Amino acid sequence: MTVAAEAIWLAPEPGLRASWRRFRRNHAALAGLVLVSVVLAAALFGPSVAPSDPLAGSLDARHQGISGDHWLGTDALGRDQLARILHGARVSVLTAVLLMSIILVIATVVGVAAGYAGGLLDATLMRVVDVVLAFPSFILALAITGVLGVGLDKVLIALGAVWWAGFARVIRGQVVAVRERGFIDAAEASGGTQLSIVRRHVLPHVAGVILVLGTLDVGSIILALAGLSFLGFGQQPPDPEWGRMLFDAKPYLQTQPLEMIVPGSAIAITVLGFNLLGDGLRDAFDPAGSAR
Repeated sequence: MTVAAEAIWLAPEPGLRASWRRFRRNHAALAGLVLVSVVLAAALFGPSVAPSDPLAGSLDARHQGISGDHWLGTDALGRDQLARILHGARVSVLTAVLLMSIILVIATVVGVAAGYAGGLLDATLMRVVDVVLAFPSFILALAITGVLGVGLDKVLIALGAVWWAGFARVIRGQVVAVRERGFIDAAEASGGTQLSIVRRHVLPHVAGVILVLGTLDVGSIILALAGLSFLGFGQQPPDPEWGRMLFDAKPYLQTQPLEMIVPGSAIAITVLGFNLLGDGLRDAFDPAGSAR
């Protein structure tokens, strides 16, 4: 979990319209929204408009530069780089977004349960979180992947097993702060059940924080996924994936740098887009905090 994500504060509830107005005035946030939208559109629809089969290569076309036939060149096996980038986006981006959604669900359940219930349940869950956070996330995920074996599914399990803990701790802190507010006491006094109070009063007050947490850390998930694939644990050849494309191009860095620049730039632009979008959402939900 990133340092920026751990620094999220309890955001006030200014209203969606006011938040949207602040977001629209943030040019960096709008740039991030555009980048993320383009990347997601490429991941969803790019494979259907890809110029060629990402697995089809030709030794006569290997290591070609940018041309009319190959807009981003070809790799060591003569496969079109643009086609592989578009197909690889489904793994590198959509998989990361889906994994982040699952992580947020797990972290929200744990964080809300610990923060609202308190007592023994809170202490037990937070000790589990402390144990997970005692190890660097990527190193622990690498160790789990080494035990489970290679494959994209193994990498996703490993990342999910370690990434939820930091979010759960932050969400728990926000829930504790909300629980101390007067309207929670009023809802309890009026006979509301714990489940209804959490659903109607607690979750709406922490939803903005959860959204910002997830958006800011999607970039970290993408980097971790690419890093594990670069090390050979993730997506296996010949299927395209951005981290794996970096690994395949590594031997040709000095002679054919374009083959590493293309997937590296795709990763960098995507991570930048999610970071700008997350920062913009944070400032929109908490205008006072953006000045701190």
